[in-house]
Amino acid sequence: MNYRYSLYLIVGIFLISSCSFNQLYLDQDIRKNYLIDVDDSVPISIKQDLMWLFDNSKIEDKEYKKRINVSNFSYEEYIVYGGSHLRSLEGEVVSIIELEISSLQETKNKSIRITGRYKSNELNPHAEKEIVKSLKENIYNQILDEILLEVKLFEM
Repeated sequence: MNYRYSLYLIVGIFLISSCSFNQLYLDQDIRKNYLIDVDDSVPISIKQDLMWLFDNSKIEDKEYKKRINVSNFSYEEYIVYGGSHLRSLEGEVVSIIELEISSLQETKNKSIRITGRYKSNELNPHAEKEIVKSLKENIYNQILDEILLEVKLFEM
């Protein structure tokens, strides 16, 4: 009985101490060390958010040790047809972006692909357009989260 209580206590303490989920953020010092290059294919909203996240305007010297290159953004919509009906059942939005993080020691290349689906059998076409618009904004936010995650993993 005493061993069982000790075992439960040790397992409980291990589970509580090892499950430390934190919000993903970048330190101010880390953000200042990166120079970010964004291609013209990247949408303006993502470009502005990246420039805000990695603020390069306060850096005086042009000698950067770490670079982030974001390029080759593509956005495509697919219509999925199904069954014997001529109407589409759902649509799929796919965004792909290339990310390259490099320092003096190493370079990491990553292709980020975000996919979202929506029902396209909406009776109101304006509602369908709004669904696609909100899905597009969600995909852009997910791309930014993935870029932050990759930079954080690069720092580790």
